[in-house]
Amino acid sequence: MIGGFIIILVAMWMYQSALKSEKSNLLLWVVVGSITFFIVQMILVKMNIIVMDMIRESDGAIDATNRSLISIGDRAGRDDNSGSLFGIIFSIYLELFPPFIGVVAAGLVRIFFILDEQPTKDNLVSYLKINLFAGIVPMLVSIKDSFKVATKESNEAEKQQQKDTNDND
Repeated sequence: MIGGFIIILVAMWMYQSALKSEKSNLLLWVVVGSITFFIVQMILVKMNIIVMDMIRESDGAIDATNRSLISIGDRAGRDDNSGSLFGIIFSIYLELFPPFIGVVAAGLVRIFFILDEQPTKDNLVSYLKINLFAGIVPMLVSIKDSFKVATKESNEAEKQQQKDTNDND
């Protein structure tokens, strides 16, 4: 769920960055950034599944994730520390880490390929701190402003309809 929402935002971010840098083939860059996000997220989710299986096997649970197809019961009662503080923090980490690293990977594609900027080895870390997520805030502001424009246009259309209705009477 979270990854699906974020990939839409990444696609919009890539589009606006390619548009501002006046790249040709805007949609190609949107696809490249989105596929980068998706592949990195998929690899990290697979790694998370391997880590979870290793933790469950070390706890003595055998074949914890490969349940029978006819088994429809929930997994309540598992002894996997899901209610402990560690379980809660670990669940948040497993859910949010893959999309975050996917956004970082898409940001690197944006910097090195879309914006064609080549930082040097000396200023790489400071450059990435400043520019890796640049453009996200203006994108979110433009999304917010798009709702205002739509509301303003719909209000003007309603006023025009009321005026036309009043003129016909």
